[in-house]
Amino acid sequence: MLVFGAFGAATPAHAALTSSQVSAILALLVSFNADQATIAKVQASLMGPVTPSAPAGTLSFMAGTQATNARIAPGAKNVPFTTFALTNNTGGAVTVYGITVNRIGSGTDAYLSSVALLDSSGNTVGDSEALDQSHQATLGGTFTLKAGETKTLTVAGSIASKNRVQTGKNLSLEVVSINASASLHGSLPVSGTSYTVDRTLKP
Repeated sequence: MLVFGAFGAATPAHAALTSSQVSAILALLVSFNADQATIAKVQASLMGPVTPSAPAGTLSFMAGTQATNARIAPGAKNVPFTTFALTNNTGGAVTVYGITVNRIGSGTDAYLSSVALLDSSGNTVGDSEALDQSHQATLGGTFTLKAGETKTLTVAGSIASKNRVQTGKNLSLEVVSINASASLHGSLPVSGTSYTVDRTLKP
C-alpha cells in the first residue's frame, strides 16, 4: 500500500519523467502484483494524453509506454503485455471489429490461460479469449470511437497455474491486425513487454 501511495503522490510530475523511468515504475507495480486497473491508472497519469499525428480520414494507432521486461508468477491475472492507442482522425464515428494478437516466445500457448483487451480503467473490452491453433486471438468484440476520440488499450494475459509452466520460459503478445471501418495509419506489429515465468514467485 505504501508503494502505491508513493506513486500516487508522484503522478502530478509525470511530464518530468522519461519513458525509461515510466517503464521502471510500471515494472515495479507488476512485480508487486498490482491489479491491472491500478497499473492502467498509474500509466495513464505518468504518460499524459496520447495524441498521435496522422492523416485526416484515418484510424491511427501507436504503441504506448510499455512495462520493462520482467519475471512473472504462475497464476498472475491480467498482466499488461502491450499498450497502444487508437485515434479516430475522421469526421464521424469509426467502428472497430476486433484486435488480433499473436503469442511469441519460448513459452507455449498453454502458458496463457486467457488473453483480454483492457481499457485505461482496467475494464475488459469484449470477452477474454483463449489462443487458437495459430497462437492468436481476436479481442475487443465490436466497439466505436467517436470523431476525434483517442482510446488507450492494453493487451493483457493471465498466466497458467504452476503445474502447467516452467521457469525460464518467456512470453510476449503483439498486436498484428486491427479490423476497422476506416483506413488504418500506423505500423504493425505493435510489440510490448516480454515476461519470463518464475515458479518461485507467488501471484
